[in-house]
Amino acid sequence: MRENARMRSGAAIVGAAVLAFSALVAHAQIPPGWRLYPLDGRPVMQAAPSGSDGVRLQGESAVSLAVKPVPPAWISPGTCLSWRWRVDAGPPATDLSHRGDDDRAIALWIGFKAEAEAMTLAQRYAYGMIRFLSPVSDPPGFILAYTWGGSVPADRWEGMPQPFLGQIVRQRVLRANGYGRGWTEETVPLTEDFRRAFGVPATPLMQIAVFADGDNTRSRTDVAVEGMRLAPCPPGLPPRPVPSGNNGTSGSARR
Repeated sequence: MRENARMRSGAAIVGAAVLAFSALVAHAQIPPGWRLYPLDGRPVMQAAPSGSDGVRLQGESAVSLAVKPVPPAWISPGTCLSWRWRVDAGPPATDLSHRGDDDRAIALWIGFKAEAEAMTLAQRYAYGMIRFLSPVSDPPGFILAYTWGGSVPADRWEGMPQPFLGQIVRQRVLRANGYGRGWTEETVPLTEDFRRAFGVPATPLMQIAVFADGDNTRSRTDVAVEGMRLAPCPPGLPPRPVPSGNNGTSGSARR
């Protein structure tokens, strides 16, 4: 019975997360092309356009996820993702590995299509639960979360500290603190990062999402992302070291 209670609790948690990431309810103030989702009844941030293609989120003691769907498309090896983002206000440093305390100013979530042959048994099971709980028939099966928050930047990809969703989301801190310094440009080797995080070639790209979270620390949040684009990686892009292990998702573990 305790196991059943834990499963029900885990299902409730992932159900809230999936509803936030995949629900079909649009917010009236969201910029064209984006959808803003609440999370488990908590206060929602205000949304506004940023540049020609981006979104700005503002709020206090609030959490929101803004999603921009894209037509599923394969991305070739050596593809980079570039964008610019800014944090004018956000939560203090938190422990992103501890569920319930893991506020972060902003994270860019890149969603990829689920491919059974690319997934471990644990990932397929988790994805089955996510599909069962989601109102969307085809939610992302893999998510890379580039984060501005936490305590220190890290090269290592970590799973989110949540049941089921933690199997398909890998997060990595790109920047920590340093708020209020204007726009910051980023370029990441997207296909290489996917392989580092999940141990297999990248599946088709499906979604880009912006996640901002300041409810646990009751923080004021003011963040924006814009200028997102895919292109071949520039020559001389400094490679990052591949961390030892890959969170149990190596190709040799697949069946």
